[in-house]
Amino acid sequence: MKKGIRLLVACNMIFLVLLSLSSSFFGTVSDLVYLSAFAIPFVIGWFGAKRLRYEREEERGLAESDYPRFGLSGDGVRTFLPLAVPTVAIVFVVALLTSLLLNTLGAEATPVPDEPIWKMLIVHALTPAFLEEMLFRYLPLKVLYKYSPRAAVLLSSLFFSLIHLDLYKMPYAFIAGVVLVLADVMTESILPSLIIHFVNNASSVLLMKYGGNQYFSIGFYSLLAVLTVISILVIIRQRKKYSDGVRAAFCGTVEYDASVFLIGGLCVCIALLNLM
Repeated sequence: MKKGIRLLVACNMIFLVLLSLSSSFFGTVSDLVYLSAFAIPFVIGWFGAKRLRYEREEERGLAESDYPRFGLSGDGVRTFLPLAVPTVAIVFVVALLTSLLLNTLGAEATPVPDEPIWKMLIVHALTPAFLEEMLFRYLPLKVLYKYSPRAAVLLSSLFFSLIHLDLYKMPYAFIAGVVLVLADVMTESILPSLIIHFVNNASSVLLMKYGGNQYFSIGFYSLLAVLTVISILVIIRQRKKYSDGVRAAFCGTVEYDASVFLIGGLCVCIALLNLM
């Protein structure tokens, strides 16, 4: 398992380096470097996972077909839909508490971009959802799930939280990461996290853009509250299915490697510097 963890840490380090480089360029070049920050570590992780697969098969005698493939199947739609709205609600509550805490310490939130709403939805909702899910959900599942579902859930959520490099976002990114990867494990598909991630990002964009309007804010939070209650009732009614899924996702042991603490410390230091 430690080889898989080191592989993911290396991919995350490459991502951080390329992401920082993207801010050194402008226009199309900056966009290309930004996209390569996701594509290059994903490709490296993909081929690294293939090498680890052969080692696993020799060690445990289990073939790749013995494990979930985590493709884009929509068979689990009814399973993950009730999780979507409560996930968004939890993320917003934790985000609000984090903002209040940091505001008391004198930190300022990220300013609202002055862009058309359609562009904000593409740039800040759809694109990040797809790129981040492939690199920070699908890849960890592919690398670690076969060793330990618990390791895949916790470490993928940790990496997803750390790479935000923002103390405002790290707490709720971790919580959201856990729920997103749980939805994927329950349905053996990455489609749930893709959809939930986009819905969450799109909601954030709409609230960021129109949150200053009192009527919009009241309507948004009222709708979110009603849908959350309905979803929770559905989850309670089908609680055995969800509890079985959570138990399956948290089985196995977690091994830690020094590289995890290295990247964790680095990301926290960068996040602190970003506040100054």
